[in-house]
Amino acid sequence: MIASLDGRNHSKAMLFYAGTVITLWWGSLDALDYGGDIMNYYNNASTALICDYSTFLSLCPFERGYATLIWGTTHLFGNAQALLFIQFIWVTTAVFIFIYYNSKNVLLSLVYYVCMGGFMFYLTAFRQSFAAAFGFYALMLAKNKHLMLAIAVILAGSLFHQTLVVFFPVILLSQVKICKKNILICSVIVFIASFFLNQIILSANKYFGMDYGPDYIFSTVVGGIINLSIMAMAFVFLYFVYGNTKDEAKRQRLNSISPIIYMGMVGIIVYGLRFHVLALERIAYYFIPAFCILMPEGIVGMSSGKTENVIPRILFVVLAIVLFWVRCNHTFGPYNSIWFQGW
Repeated sequence: MIASLDGRNHSKAMLFYAGTVITLWWGSLDALDYGGDIMNYYNNASTALICDYSTFLSLCPFERGYATLIWGTTHLFGNAQALLFIQFIWVTTAVFIFIYYNSKNVLLSLVYYVCMGGFMFYLTAFRQSFAAAFGFYALMLAKNKHLMLAIAVILAGSLFHQTLVVFFPVILLSQVKICKKNILICSVIVFIASFFLNQIILSANKYFGMDYGPDYIFSTVVGGIINLSIMAMAFVFLYFVYGNTKDEAKRQRLNSISPIIYMGMVGIIVYGLRFHVLALERIAYYFIPAFCILMPEGIVGMSSGKTENVIPRILFVVLAIVLFWVRCNHTFGPYNSIWFQGW
């Protein structure tokens, strides 16, 4: 089933139904009961309802683009809850379009997104995930050689979360052919830059108005190591499939996904730096969705041949669901829907 469900019509239907469930499920969340960041965004939307535009901009602590989104959405629909629905429609649509046009197996990509952290992070990091959607569209534009338009999209997205500008290196790298020489050059640049990490962090703090610094929380180490191991495994699988191939079809496919490979490289590097500055984990989630493409790419490539082997795919799905279930116990609070209040 995992192999056969990847026809284009099946994939489109699967993503549509999954996106509908996510939007209805989380869009109807009782934010005040749930608490945390979601409640804070809901409260800002409630404030927007009773303010004119200029007053709300002066009160809202968010970037002007996202503040405008909150004010416009709440006044258009007359309800603070509308923000949650618009948020999840926009983000989920962007992620699923990114998956649809790039993945070799949409079902495995969907499982990776939901179970491996990206979904859980984007559920609560409203501004960053809204901005990240611009990054996915920009990468697809750059992949199709619309570089200037991609840059414009990144600049527009930075109005919703200013840190989206870190996506610029991925946009530029998307124009570079993937090969061992270029990967080596990128690795050397990263290695040299690592010696100036503290200076880079200080400059970033000054630019973004933040106060990030070296920190270390032991309870996050195990989860971080698991995530890094999974990402590294995706690259190992890709190497076995494409590392020394002389097959012309594989070479063309490798060139097609090379921008996403660079995106994954940036993601795993930035995520690794979270052991020095934990806040960089949030930045890494701009790039983590690349592995929704890269992991299935490796699994499908390694399990395909004269006789297709679905066991690695089934094993991946089972392990991903187990990991998701374990993390849910520590990540999600109790769910209550606005549609069932008073039941």
